[in-house]
Amino acid sequence: MSIIELMARPIAFQRAFVDLGVGIAGALMLSQCIYWAKRVTDEDGWFYKSQQDWEEETGMNRREQERARKALKSIGVLEEKRRGVPAKMYFRVNEQALEKALLGSPQALELEDALETYRSTLNGLSKTGLMRAKKLGAKAEYVDYSAVLKRDGMVCGCCQKPIVYGPGQHGKALCFDHKKPLAEGGDHTEDNIQPAHVACNVRKGGTSQSSMSTQDKLSMSRVEQPSMSTVDKQECLPKANKSALIEQTITEITTETTPEITAERTSGPDRPDDSSPPSGETNPEPDPEPNRPDAAIQNGRFWGNQDDLDLAVWMWDRLAEQLGQDKPRQPNFSRWANTIRLMREQDNRDPRHIRVLYNWCRQHDFWAANIQSPDKLRDKWSQLVLQRKTERRKPAAESRDDRNAALQRIHEQRNSGQSGVTYEHQ
Repeated sequence: MSIIELMARPIAFQRAFVDLGVGIAGALMLSQCIYWAKRVTDEDGWFYKSQQDWEEETGMNRREQERARKALKSIGVLEEKRRGVPAKMYFRVNEQALEKALLGSPQALELEDALETYRSTLNGLSKTGLMRAKKLGAKAEYVDYSAVLKRDGMVCGCCQKPIVYGPGQHGKALCFDHKKPLAEGGDHTEDNIQPAHVACNVRKGGTSQSSMSTQDKLSMSRVEQPSMSTVDKQECLPKANKSALIEQTITEITTETTPEITAERTSGPDRPDDSSPPSGETNPEPDPEPNRPDAAIQNGRFWGNQDDLDLAVWMWDRLAEQLGQDKPRQPNFSRWANTIRLMREQDNRDPRHIRVLYNWCRQHDFWAANIQSPDKLRDKWSQLVLQRKTERRKPAAESRDDRNAALQRIHEQRNSGQSGVTYEHQ
């Protein structure tokens, strides 16, 4: 298929579906469901799609499909049914529920559905909230936001009205609020945290816009009130597994699109083109670089001395030389140098051994494609060393076997040559 033929098959995407709180993936799947619902012969509107069909049409993998389906079912706009032998999954759009949701009266999100659909998002928010509270110097402990929901239910602690959407940033979305704001001396403890609407949290406020990040200011201009605690605002951000944060409107920051998981999924230590360290928090202002006299390169908590940097550059040059024109973009050398420093200081690895083992990986049929960064080298160190030693012993053993076999043949030839020979004594 040519590129022109490929581009001639676009997918319809209804932007309004993002406002339902189902994320970009959920909106994409719902758009495709609407497309097929009008093109089936079944009188009740059921249509069949396999996992492979969804992936070919939308590009979503299995995990993304499952999350999108759960989100759509949680608000009642998508119905599923297995039928036939062998059983196949059929789908149908609940048009009445969809119409109510678009008009602002979606089906109430049940607590069990919220805990199941947004389990990973709630775990991410729990970690983010703890880190940001510690950053501000507040008394903080790890708080499981799922436990907070189980305790209070899907009810806003500010207005006492039901919360019908999952985590997001539009006014009716779920977020978590400090009853006594951290800026006023509140603690980050389970007793001081309650579920709330984003809009209710905004009304509560607590910090001027001047102390907020650019993303917070953008968000504030699109909800009901202009002031909101930076900490509370960040706790409304769900994690996700899509490729980027889309800032077209505040409602697009949903369970599939936030910067935390974006960096983790698209870069990560396993990729040589990793350009940003994974972090569970978004700092409103960058911290000053700490004083490290030996640092030849540093970026926040990532740093290394000149030897670490030289070795990192050498590793990249070896990889780039091997891949040629197919090489990825230049990596984050501060992170590479930091990993090499940790290998020296924490793992007691000799830089010469690091160089030798990485060079062996570059020449290996299997590991050349799997070890392309210091992070992966450090992670697989023991396995790589053991395999290298094993493969180095094989040629020596084979040479000994060959030598012994040759000696045996010579001995047999001599014996066979002397047999039957008569020596005459004069």
